[in-house]
Amino acid sequence: INCLASENYKAGVGVVQLLHALLPDGEAADENRRNLESMSRWFAALSSKEAVVVERPKGDVVIPVEVRDLGGGEHLVVDVKVGDKTEAFIFDTGCGNSNFISTAVAERMGVEIVAEDIIVRGKGEGYAKLGYLPQMKIGDVTIYNATFCVVDNIMPENAEVEGMCEAVLGTHIIRKLGEIRFEREQSRFVLPEQESAAPEQRNLFFDSNYYIWCNDTDQRIVMHLDTGNNRTCLSSKYFERFRERVEKEGSPVERSRSGGFGGVEWCDVRFMPKIEFEVGGQKLQLKNVSVNMPTHYEDGSPYIEQYDGVVGVDFLTASKVVTFDLNRMFYRIDK
Repeated sequence: INCLASENYKAGVGVVQLLHALLPDGEAADENRRNLESMSRWFAALSSKEAVVVERPKGDVVIPVEVRDLGGGEHLVVDVKVGDKTEAFIFDTGCGNSNFISTAVAERMGVEIVAEDIIVRGKGEGYAKLGYLPQMKIGDVTIYNATFCVVDNIMPENAEVEGMCEAVLGTHIIRKLGEIRFEREQSRFVLPEQESAAPEQRNLFFDSNYYIWCNDTDQRIVMHLDTGNNRTCLSSKYFERFRERVEKEGSPVERSRSGGFGGVEWCDVRFMPKIEFEVGGQKLQLKNVSVNMPTHYEDGSPYIEQYDGVVGVDFLTASKVVTFDLNRMFYRIDK
């Protein structure tokens, strides 16, 4: 994972070979073997390619953003250009290590397929092709050496909603953009020429995905920073920590559906009419936030999610201006 996140594909080839050699014989290791073989195809295909490079003009760079209504929430959408072709991409801090596009988008953009049978996971598991594109543009920013997981359909047919994009911009590009300021009322990202001072206490960390520390009342919570989620949702772990309040203030339990690559999930949730979070000393309020109810494994033992929830687009749009940087690991509410 470290080699993949750092785009050190040559080193990844050797690491995978070493791990593969250490696997024991027999069926017990088959799943690990299958995953390593997929990683080996990924690393080998990109081992002769350069890492992503971002080239930007001098001065503050403005990237227009469409805040698109979608399925009861919102997506942040940016235009990506290749020559005279333009594609709408979801700006997704929850999409790691590559971008994610449909086969149709890959064909329109001229993406080169460099490997097949790459295991990808979302709401379920499936296989993707691995794509490479020498150059593309986001506003006045030029991106070199972008990589893509290419699938027939990003969303399953029974979960498609009107306005859904066929392409996702992931963190292997977003973090290379450096400091990003989202200005809600102007519907734009600004990449400042001069970076602002980062807070002394960083509130983001990376653990295969990006996570944010914030406070609910006087308790620290940890949530996945995922702007590909159209709404913030809280986990069964959050429910167990704040059970009394959720049962008192939340709605009756109801079924809720969420979709993503690989399938659709149904779960029991309660909706909180409002929840107030504190980030770096600044407060924001979200309304109608779902809280997952506890579930159980087949043997009856409880399944409790690892983190307190997932930050969606509404977490950003609840403030007028926010600044975040996936390199310097901070998220700040400015207004």
